[in-house]
Amino acid sequence: MGFVFLLLGSTEGWSLPPCLEKGVWNNCFGTYTTDDGTKYFGEWKDDKSHGQGTETYANGDKYVGQWKDGKYHGQGIFTYADGRIKEGIWENGKFKYAKKVTPPVTTKKPSPTITDKKPSLDKAKEQCAEIGFTKSTEKFADCVMKLLN
Repeated sequence: MGFVFLLLGSTEGWSLPPCLEKGVWNNCFGTYTTDDGTKYFGEWKDDKSHGQGTETYANGDKYVGQWKDGKYHGQGIFTYADGRIKEGIWENGKFKYAKKVTPPVTTKKPSPTITDKKPSLDKAKEQCAEIGFTKSTEKFADCVMKLLN
């Protein structure tokens, strides 16, 4: 029994060839910039973005992910210029559902201090749940008792 090793450079075999300057861009990798400043960098098929690619818009928005026939299609992340993120599954250029949601920014409630008056039972239970203790467990009960004492 023998083994065969195939060694390829980073530009050989595993990646698509660069797109030509003239002609139809098909099964190649290249960058295209539109007159309005939108820039696509990635894979092409039949003169359309297809496969993996990144599109950056003049306003600062950016999409990184999978493409099909010139549209977002598959797993992708759209980052808005203001920092919001939409990550998930896209189909024919439209967002279908989230795989990962950016958590909302909330202000954290201050923990009770020694000078604060003792919380009620309901308040103590709420605070222990917010911290991450699971209700109906011994550790949850310990947390409630410590807040009430």
